[in-house]
Amino acid sequence: MANQSQFNDRRDNDDHPAPYIPPASKLLSELGLDLSDLSQPRVTVTTDYLKLIISKAIEPDNFNSRDYMERYPDVKGAVIGRIVDSAQAHFLQTGYYEGRLPGTLAFDHKWYWERYPDVAAAYASTDVDALHEHYLNSGYFEGRVGCAADELKAAEWKIK
Repeated sequence: MANQSQFNDRRDNDDHPAPYIPPASKLLSELGLDLSDLSQPRVTVTTDYLKLIISKAIEPDNFNSRDYMERYPDVKGAVIGRIVDSAQAHFLQTGYYEGRLPGTLAFDHKWYWERYPDVAAAYASTDVDALHEHYLNSGYFEGRVGCAADELKAAEWKIK
């Protein structure tokens, strides 16, 4: 998994955050699967969830190639060197499953601190850097979201 803490992220009032995409581990968990299941030739998902995945996958705004290549210079090099077709192709084929972030994630440190009592107990509300690091290195992968707007988007990914 890539080390997310090495990247400088835009925070709070960023004009171009990446749209919310759930972490692979949480999405697979919702499906009753884990990463090892991806090595199987077939997996079973409900028709409703398959339709949801397809509808979300074809939304053109679910990925920001520029941000992804800024975050992962190895991918930028692979795109320039034509080792991969595009940053989005890399993300969809391998990056997502490697635990790479889809780009800059929206983050509101005040909302995050207020939303998660365990985080509030561990960090000062004014420690913006520590809160952001928690979100990038742990919170996102635990299924937490970084701002109120993404909470509604994350709820759409839950299996009913």
